[in-house]
Amino acid sequence: MYFKRMELNGFKSFADPVTIEFTDGMTCIVGPNGSGKSNISDAIRWVLGEQSPKMLRGGKMEEVIFAGTQSRKPKGLAEVTLVIDNSDHTLPIDYSEVGITRRMYRSGESEYSINRTPCRLRDIRELIMDTGIGVEGYSIIGQGKIADIISNKMDSRREIFEEAAGIVKYRNKKAETERRLEGASQNLARVNDIVSEIEGRIGGLKKESEKATEYLQIRDKYKDVEINIILKNIEAADSKTAAVRQEMEELDRILENDRSGRTELEAQLRGLREKNAQAEASLDDLRAKLTLMAEEIHFIESREELNNERSSVLERDRVRIEDEKALAEEKLQREQSNLDEMRKSAELVAEGEAAARKDAEEKEAAMEEVQQLLAEKEKTLESVRAAILELSAAVSSSAAESASLENLKQTLARRLERLKEDEGASEADSITARLAEAEEALSAAKASRVQIQSDLKETGAKRSGLEKELSAAASVIEEIRVDAGKLAARHKLLEELERSYEGYNGAVRFMMQQKLPGIIGTAGELLNVPKGWELAIETALGGNVQNILCDSDASAKKAIALLKEKKAGRLTFLPADSIQPGPEADTSAIQGMDGFLGVASERVTCRGGYENIVEYLLGKCVVCRDLDSALRMSKKGGSLRYVTLEGEHINPAGAITGGSFKNNTANIISRKAEKDELEKQIAKTAKKLKEAQEKRDACRKALDSCLQTLQDLQARTGAADTQIAVLEKEAQQLKASGKEARNADSRRLAEQADLEKEIAEADKNIASIRETAAGKAEEKAKAEEQAETLAAEAESVRAQFDEAQAAAAAARMEENSASVRLRGARELEDRVKAALDEIRADLAARTAALEDIAAQKAEIEGFAGEAAASLQEKQAQKAALEEEERTLAEARRKDQDQAGELEEERIRLDSVLYEHQVSKHDAEVRLARFDTQTETLKEKLWEEFEMSFAQAQDLADPNFVMSRGMRESREYKERLRELGDVNVGAIEEYKAVSERYEFLTSQRDDLNQAIEELTSVIRDIDKTIKARFKESFDAVVENFEATFTELFKGGHARLTLEDPSNPLESAIEIEAQPPGKKLQNMNLLSGGEKTMTAIALMFAVLKAKPTPFCILDEVEAALDEANIDAFARYLKKFADTQFALITHQKATMEYADVLYGVTMPEQGITRVLSLKLGDHFDID
Repeated sequence: MYFKRMELNGFKSFADPVTIEFTDGMTCIVGPNGSGKSNISDAIRWVLGEQSPKMLRGGKMEEVIFAGTQSRKPKGLAEVTLVIDNSDHTLPIDYSEVGITRRMYRSGESEYSINRTPCRLRDIRELIMDTGIGVEGYSIIGQGKIADIISNKMDSRREIFEEAAGIVKYRNKKAETERRLEGASQNLARVNDIVSEIEGRIGGLKKESEKATEYLQIRDKYKDVEINIILKNIEAADSKTAAVRQEMEELDRILENDRSGRTELEAQLRGLREKNAQAEASLDDLRAKLTLMAEEIHFIESREELNNERSSVLERDRVRIEDEKALAEEKLQREQSNLDEMRKSAELVAEGEAAARKDAEEKEAAMEEVQQLLAEKEKTLESVRAAILELSAAVSSSAAESASLENLKQTLARRLERLKEDEGASEADSITARLAEAEEALSAAKASRVQIQSDLKETGAKRSGLEKELSAAASVIEEIRVDAGKLAARHKLLEELERSYEGYNGAVRFMMQQKLPGIIGTAGELLNVPKGWELAIETALGGNVQNILCDSDASAKKAIALLKEKKAGRLTFLPADSIQPGPEADTSAIQGMDGFLGVASERVTCRGGYENIVEYLLGKCVVCRDLDSALRMSKKGGSLRYVTLEGEHINPAGAITGGSFKNNTANIISRKAEKDELEKQIAKTAKKLKEAQEKRDACRKALDSCLQTLQDLQARTGAADTQIAVLEKEAQQLKASGKEARNADSRRLAEQADLEKEIAEADKNIASIRETAAGKAEEKAKAEEQAETLAAEAESVRAQFDEAQAAAAAARMEENSASVRLRGARELEDRVKAALDEIRADLAARTAALEDIAAQKAEIEGFAGEAAASLQEKQAQKAALEEEERTLAEARRKDQDQAGELEEERIRLDSVLYEHQVSKHDAEVRLARFDTQTETLKEKLWEEFEMSFAQAQDLADPNFVMSRGMRESREYKERLRELGDVNVGAIEEYKAVSERYEFLTSQRDDLNQAIEELTSVIRDIDKTIKARFKESFDAVVENFEATFTELFKGGHARLTLEDPSNPLESAIEIEAQPPGKKLQNMNLLSGGEKTMTAIALMFAVLKAKPTPFCILDEVEAALDEANIDAFARYLKKFADTQFALITHQKATMEYADVLYGVTMPEQGITRVLSLKLGDHFDID
């Protein structure tokens, strides 16, 4: 294995890509001070994974990236690739050539790769571990490493021995194992803590779980028994219901028979009464004929006159009826015409409804378009605002950068001035003073940046808070707008219902639409009712809620005349000047009773006063909390009316009215109260919306300010970073220059020229930055104008959206109103149809009457012809009439006796019918009770078990016995009571805790086993390390003695362990005895002797474990020519190791196989030239 080449790009002074080829033998790298020679050894150290900037002669790792010069821009990254020939597979990887690459970006990110495949630093370290070429080994040795070897730094000395012994990977493995052991021990401690805690809980949880399990089992049994009890009760109730229904059917049949018999009996009675009346009339006629027989002729003539008069009367009736029939037919035609018009009107209303629906849909579509436009405007506005913030940041950044450059310029100017003033002064003193100033400025800049970072963090937190507030405010505004829309829509609907007098009868609507003078309004719209009393007052008013208040009797008369004229119906009017309320209600007996809320007339008011109207309508009405309290009060104050808040009513006679309303609302009264409440809510909502919008605007303004501040702070951070980088670079340059200060006076003039050039460049940059900032400021001003325009446009569109939303709501209300009008038109059409049916029935009746008159007239005419003939027969008829009189009298008596018997039978039948009706009523009551019982049981199923009757039937037990079930239910209930409070969740909790306990105990066993295994591994590693270290150390000790003797041409040296019993931790002592001197400690040797001793130790290590490559950075600088020659000659003995020497010594160069020259033709840029040398190349 050997190094083939190294590729550098952007690393330190290697701005351009450079490739250095490594060949067999010795390579020397030479060049003047400051040309970048040592950067090559830094590059090798860096690519092999060095993490300490100090070891790379820097302050921070980013400094390895080319920082730029006056004529070259800084690089964005540094990259070094080291290519290794691995034909012998020394490296544990299946490649004959291995390329290790490290790349670093100015952002601080690093990348590693092997053969261009991304990897981790750990992978590279493991790859080269124990090969001797690691950064901690002995393949890269500089003057600092030599100094560490001969100093008292035992750790640095041990690193070389451990790398040579190949125990680094074992130490790393041991450290990794110890970390795993520590982690396992910590995990075991945590697991033991948790197990102890669980053991303290699991016993109690087990008891709670068992108790809960028993509870659930008993509860389920109790549930099954109770459900079967309820099902049995429902079954019994259903059976009783069926029996009662059968009984009612039988009673209905009996009642039908009773009614049928009574009807027949009444028909018989009616026939007998009619027959009796006819017989009485016949007797009267016969008696009259017998009495007036002498005057028969006169009677006949009178009869003829009577017939003539009757005929005249019938004729007049005929004419009258025909006139009335004509009027009815005319009315029929008129009503039919009205019906046709109403149908057309209904069609128009239907068309209007369809148009209103279409208009509502169009307005909603328009609202959505405006809403979309508003979203686009607001999005554009946000985009422009973001651009403003970016421009503001750019302006602030430019200002900060300009200020930084101004500061830099002033600093450069001060330095230039000091250089000119201190030309005669000591360069070292000048550099020290400048360094102090630079460090002071750097400290101030860093303190400033810390403060900026603090402000930035605080402002960022404030920004997050404001963004959340702005989002919350927007959500609140949207919610308020939705609520406001709903309230407005509901209010408009109520107004429409109020204007159209929806809920009032047709007569009220007709009268209120006429707007007659003196008409004040309806009782329902004028009364002001306390909140919560609406249903009670509507119940108390009943039909009076539709009464109309007027100012006087005259106004009422005019209104009634108009109603008659238009046949618009009937109404009750309440003249305000003449209504007299009854006597004041006496509530003294009930005022202190529970449930008494007050007298209605004392709490209800009327718009415009009119207390007499309120007293008239509600003077004797008491409002109670509920029906029970109303019943108690009615027993003590029977002359009053009582109403409850739920709408029950008790009249003075004791009749009770109650039940449920279809719509569950008190229509007219509550509608007015709701409208008043809506107006208050709309006002409150408008106020809330305004406050929310103001809050949103304030929040948005604060957020804009915060974002501006944030951009300014970010710009200031960038400027501060730039200033710190400049000052750090300056301080580093000053520190580096301090070493050569005494011999650098000649460079003062050059530095002055550089400073003047930098000042000129700074002026140029400041002018450019200011010009750019001016452009950005102008762009920002334009953007702000655009933002104002867009904000105005957005506000305008928002107003359009509000209008569109209101218009859509209005259109939807218009659609609802049209629907209401359509229903009204349909109802009116039905009423007209009913009126038409009545007129047609009246016409039929009148036609029948005319037919009856015609028949009577024909009868009269026939009677006149017979009168003459009958006169001759009168005498004969007299005797017959007397006989007929006797016969009729006898028949009438018999009929009267039969009628009496039938009347008694009717009375008996009425009594029986009443008894049967009472029986049916009783059956109905029982049926209702059984139905209620069934429903109650079904509700109990749902309330107690959340189970429908159908679901419960699935659980029915066909073998269930009621007596046993009742006993079991009591036992289960008692057992549940004995169990008391039960934690049902303990079952799952105990299960989870038990599973966790089992898991943790298993984990504890696994951890104990792992700890034992790791402890054993550590013991094995320690044995291996000791053995390998002992073997390697003995070899180095032997090699060191020989190498030292050869290099020093005599003398002795030895290595010893301070504590041989603990070789892995013991310090390594070096003792040396150069020729002619006593054996003594390293610290007593001269500088050259120390260096040669360290080199001897280095060669001893290389002999014990050769490394494929070794770079020596001016390690022989402290040696004289004789020792350098000895050093160089000894290097040649390591034929299997590649050496790269960075040196100034000509004696070393003479032994090089390849010579690389490093120059810096351009300030800050390193160039590399290569030359292969022969065996006898003359450096001079």
